[in-house]
This record gives sequence, C-alpha cells and structure tokens, in this order.
Amino acid sequence: MGVSDIHINLVKELGIWVKQNCLPSEHHSMLLDLPETTLGNNPPIIGGFIPDLYMKSNRVIIGEAKTAGDLERQHTKDQLSAYIKHLNQQHESILIIAVPWYRVPLAKSIVRNLLKRLDATRITAVFLEKLPGQ
Repeated sequence: MGVSDIHINLVKELGIWVKQNCLPSEHHSMLLDLPETTLGNNPPIIGGFIPDLYMKSNRVIIGEAKTAGDLERQHTKDQLSAYIKHLNQQHESILIIAVPWYRVPLAKSIVRNLLKRLDATRITAVFLEKLPGQ
C-alpha cells in the first residue's frame, strides 16, 4: 500500500517545523522518510520502526506523522513507545507529532500517557497544530 498524500504532507510539516525551530547548523543532519528520499538518507530503524523524521546534532529529534485513521492503532502506540524509549536515553530530545488538526487532542493524550507510563521525563513533546488532513 502506498503512502497517502495526506501522510506525505504531514511529514513535510515535520521538516518545516525543524527548519523554523532549530539552528541552521542542525538542519544538515535531518533525515525525512519521504518517497523521494534517496537510499541511505532515510531515518534509522529504532526499535524495529522507521520514524518519519530523525535528526541528531546536539539533541535528538524524532518526528512522526499520522493520518486520522492511524492514530489509534496498536502499531502507532508500539512505534511511539519505541521512539520514546530511544529519546529518553538522550541528554536532550524532542518528539514531534504531526496529525490532522482535529486529532491533536487524542495525539496529546496518547503521547502523554506513554511518556508517563515509560517514565520519560527528559523528552519535550511537540504537537503541530492546525494541520489539514483526513
């Protein structure tokens, strides 16, 4: 099954956030999982999953984009758990979540519950607001 245009646009929004909120010197280490990404420039596998965005410079940033229908699946919770465990081992880390605007409250609830359950106190969670999608 191919990646939907909605998912691709959400992944691109993750990259835009990094470019707007991180130092230009960090941008070179940003890896995005997009159809046009060349082999070898994909994000690394973390806990058996490939995040939509990965950046490691003086901090580690993982970004995950989810369409409305994917957010409540067990696969998503397993992915996010793996990413949170990885980020919690870093000195400074950020988890960015991109979902359609009307799913942000649910995304916040899922991520905050996982952060609490996994005792992940070092992670800053960022939720992109006002994004379109279905």
